[in-house]
Amino acid sequence: DALPMRDAFAVVFFVSVGASLRLDAITAIGAVALGLAVLRLAFVWLGVRVGTALLYNERSENLTVPVTLAPWSVASIDLDATLPGAMVAVLVEVDGGGVLVEQQSLHPSGDSQMACANATSDAWYLADGSTVEGSTDQIVLSNPYDQTVVASLEFATREGARAPGSYSGLTVPARSTRVIDLGAPGAGAQGEPVLAVSVETTRGRIVVSRFQRFLGGGRLGTQVSLA
Repeated sequence: DALPMRDAFAVVFFVSVGASLRLDAITAIGAVALGLAVLRLAFVWLGVRVGTALLYNERSENLTVPVTLAPWSVASIDLDATLPGAMVAVLVEVDGGGVLVEQQSLHPSGDSQMACANATSDAWYLADGSTVEGSTDQIVLSNPYDQTVVASLEFATREGARAPGSYSGLTVPARSTRVIDLGAPGAGAQGEPVLAVSVETTRGRIVVSRFQRFLGGGRLGTQVSLA
């Protein structure tokens, strides 16, 4: 299930959900660079880094954007403006390594920022969710591959674990995202102050993240996190 890389020193990042993408180029050998990534930055020299960003949404719409980074530079991609969608994911591939990728979500109730994943998996775990007092807890399944992925979702509340049949055998088409809104009517997890989630695939590998908007229970704000 591994994605093909352009060469032996290419780096791959997976962005599961967000409104803005930021790429930081570290293209010089030094104490800071070596401390950040021992395995790859030993091969990095002064020079321009090039690559691509593949955007895809819940409608399986895809768009590839070229990426060029000068030494010690920062580049941003506005996902909403580039490929509209409820949840847009990105696959970033950069030749030569020495690049950091982070995701920023901008929301009136608060901004959220996190590093991106550099691998897919067949099992993901998320803690600290909530749907109390109208809070929104959306689990985002992102499939960057060319084959459909099949996954199942379970969650745990203060009363114990649950495995609804409606969350078994969920399909995520090739290069698309799928959103599971745990606080929606009939979703089985409304009004829960504490909500932990596990996602396991029976076919393929994915990236899983959580879009959480706190509206009660003593918590306010928006948070985007990887599993």
